[in-house]
Amino acid sequence: MNQLLDGKIQWVPNERYRPLDLNGLFTASTTTGLYYNKDTLSDTLPFQHFGDIEANGVPYKVVDPKNSNDGLNLIILKGGPYEEAYSKSFP
Repeated sequence: MNQLLDGKIQWVPNERYRPLDLNGLFTASTTTGLYYNKDTLSDTLPFQHFGDIEANGVPYKVVDPKNSNDGLNLIILKGGPYEEAYSKSFP
């Protein structure tokens, strides 16, 4: 069971899942391209919904980039097949 304390949801040990606050850790945004370059909007993750979502019984909170502190809402890791790929700029 989750409890609301000081405006934040706190995890209670008998819960099956523990929420993680990833604000400040995001490296990219769904409003731009993610891999080849920032301008290729077809190269992103087009979330249909933001907010609390459940997939296969696992709860998630998908952050809307419009509501995040820095406009970011994804964690993308460095990589990609092309040297000039935007994704090579990530940590």
